[in-house]
Amino acid sequence: MNTMFPSRPFPHRRYMWAGVLLFWPLLIAFALWWAHRPFSLITYLGWLFFGVMFIGGIWYTYRVWALERLAYSVNRDGVYIRWGGATFVLPMRYIEDVFHGLPEGDGPVPSRWMWPAIFTWFGEHGGKQWYIFASAPWSHVLFLCGQDVCVGLSPRDEAAFIRAVNERRQLGPNRDLSLGWRLPLVARWRIWQDSVALVAWASGIILLTLLWGEAAIRLDMPRILWMARLGSFVYLVDWILGIFLYRRERLAGVILWWGGSAVLALLLIGLWVMRV
Repeated sequence: MNTMFPSRPFPHRRYMWAGVLLFWPLLIAFALWWAHRPFSLITYLGWLFFGVMFIGGIWYTYRVWALERLAYSVNRDGVYIRWGGATFVLPMRYIEDVFHGLPEGDGPVPSRWMWPAIFTWFGEHGGKQWYIFASAPWSHVLFLCGQDVCVGLSPRDEAAFIRAVNERRQLGPNRDLSLGWRLPLVARWRIWQDSVALVAWASGIILLTLLWGEAAIRLDMPRILWMARLGSFVYLVDWILGIFLYRRERLAGVILWWGGSAVLALLLIGLWVMRV
């Protein structure tokens, strides 16, 4: 039977959610307003700004949501940490020491790249793998450590959590768990481990961005917008067909994605040659 322990409320929770609730309506309003502007270099730069803010907004929103639902459950087999759409599993056999707080200068250094979840950290330090899922400064975090791994948690009721862990350690596990992540279905799609396919996607996006940048700079050229639209249409069709084919025949999907990138590259080369 699993016992659930919610995490401590994270600092500035109301302000973080207020930021989410303000950000998305403002970004949507900007997109609707910008869509009515005639295409120009300024318009192009505005859409680049929108793309950067959209990606940043997804990152920020996901991490605030992950902090909101951060919780820990315990059973005889291990400790389960709910982080975003995934679960991290710490088997009971890995827990050899339980202590409260890291002394200053001891342990890993927090990374600002984890913002707004600044008290979370995953990485290697001092010969151990560290997984810190916390909503409080590390001096107030509970650490469950073994020979090769250390996991930091911030349960709201720390004393009850420690009792639950100790009671179940004494009972012994029913099954042998593996240390690591249990990911949602979408994160287990094989494409995320396919570097060739991912490079094809990235190259297509970069080439498409460059193509529209050339179009924005050289609006005086005849048919410049037509070429950019043609390249976008071909790439979109290839990308959608590649998605359908990839599940059945990986090679066909990858060829389509690289083919779309090749079309964009040829259009760009044509524009650069015409500039001379």
